[in-house]
Amino acid sequence: MFKKPFLKTCCMALMLMYTIGSQAQEFKYENITYYVNSEEDQTCVLSKVTTKFAEYTIPEKVRYNNKDYTVVAIGSSAFYIHKNVKKVTLPSTIKEIRQAAFSGDDLLEEINLPEGLETIGHGAFDGCQSLKSIRIPKSVTLIETRAFFLNKGLKDIVVEEGNPVYDSRNNCNAIIETATDKLLFASQQTVIPVEITEIGDGAFSGRLNIKNLEIPGNVIAIGEQAFYGCEDLETVVLPQGIQKLGYECFVYCQKLQSINLPESLTTFGDRALSGCKTLTTVTLPKTMKTISYGLFSSCELLAYIEIPDSVTVIESNAFYECKSLQQITIPTYVREVGDRIFTKCENLTDIYNLSPIPQKSDYNESVFGSLDGKDGVKLHVYNGFKSDYEASERWNKVTIVDDIPLVPITSIEMASDLYVPYVSYGLGYLYPVIKPENASIKRLNWTYPNGNYHAVPFSYYTGCRYTIYSKGDTEFTATALDKGGASATIKVHVGGEAPSAISNTVSLSEGQSSAIYSLNGTRIHSNGRGIVIKRMTDGTVRKIIR
Repeated sequence: MFKKPFLKTCCMALMLMYTIGSQAQEFKYENITYYVNSEEDQTCVLSKVTTKFAEYTIPEKVRYNNKDYTVVAIGSSAFYIHKNVKKVTLPSTIKEIRQAAFSGDDLLEEINLPEGLETIGHGAFDGCQSLKSIRIPKSVTLIETRAFFLNKGLKDIVVEEGNPVYDSRNNCNAIIETATDKLLFASQQTVIPVEITEIGDGAFSGRLNIKNLEIPGNVIAIGEQAFYGCEDLETVVLPQGIQKLGYECFVYCQKLQSINLPESLTTFGDRALSGCKTLTTVTLPKTMKTISYGLFSSCELLAYIEIPDSVTVIESNAFYECKSLQQITIPTYVREVGDRIFTKCENLTDIYNLSPIPQKSDYNESVFGSLDGKDGVKLHVYNGFKSDYEASERWNKVTIVDDIPLVPITSIEMASDLYVPYVSYGLGYLYPVIKPENASIKRLNWTYPNGNYHAVPFSYYTGCRYTIYSKGDTEFTATALDKGGASATIKVHVGGEAPSAISNTVSLSEGQSSAIYSLNGTRIHSNGRGIVIKRMTDGTVRKIIR
């Protein structure tokens, strides 16, 4: 199920190795392979090390065909997964350390980055778990993604003063992109400066000895795999105002017990909290729309989670292997539930689904996965909806009981007429008043006559969103989805003239209203666009263009 952290780096590195090997003029010097980079400049690239020494000193020049070639780069995957190397000394002639050059060198402890180095490629030191210290010279102007990914032992990482692109301001022990205030790479001892706005992809990945973390208030986004595999991380405090957690942001933080999720969070990357084995409870923001793919997968001690009413989508594997989860409620407005969301939830016994319609997914596989047919697992639905779920191949793999009491909708109130200016592909919304207020399922099905496409409604929570296509009249009928039979109809007049019994017409932004009425005098509670009558707080009435 889980992706290998080096997979992308490895595949790209192998492609580059094949290309270089098939096109460049290779030669060996002291049992190390190089290839000619430029005959004109007499430069070369170190392309492959096959010897098994613990220490290497790379020369400034090597001899080939009676010519001296200057070594200007460490090639892609040159030391890839070298299991012996502990120390590398680079010459001052090196300009580039290319993609995955030292990737997977578990024992590499020490390497100098010389003044004159300009580029550190993607994944250059990916997985160098023993690397203790990095000093970025002021000549470096490009550090690509994952350059220092999963450097568990990294204690010091410093940018020399005078670098035009990066800095380590206020002795923060990190690499910061100066122009954007983005923290790119951190060490075990990083102190995040207060002005940082974003934490980059893989920034803290694998770092040990980080236990308690408070993210400063200016941070609005945390990148992909930013805290991947931080084995010692126990608590995280996110700031109010943060908007995004990237893909696998806190994946495999196995000691993480506490993390707050502020209301400002709008984007949760896939598997953002996957593998947090000691996380016991989490409170989701009430603004949350989607529980992303595998978000809580393998959170083995997660015993309780409340899904807010704002959620409309639960993606596949969302709760995969949440072994301590015993019951969960899916709110009314969830319209899509992914496949296998409860696979390996071995102690889950009760699922309460408050939707009147069995949710579908892209592939329509079973919701329960490994729980299919398991004794003791019950799906609870509203009274009268058992047959709907029994007819669904996705939901009928466990015992279904319709034991949730239903309070039906008794009335749907909205204007009888709505006058809408003609705007091609214009959008509007209607929100009828649903009674009683404690109705269990405040969802409506909206229909319109076949062949009448002047305006077309689409169900939208308790109301509808409509799209304008042409001038003319269309009737929208709203019917309660709770099978109680409550319904109401509104006639939408697109581009028609409204009655002029009330002559005072203002824009919606003028005045403050205490009540809204349809043109026939019925009080309504609609936020739809069109022309309605408003009684203002000063006692006057006006015809309002919405």
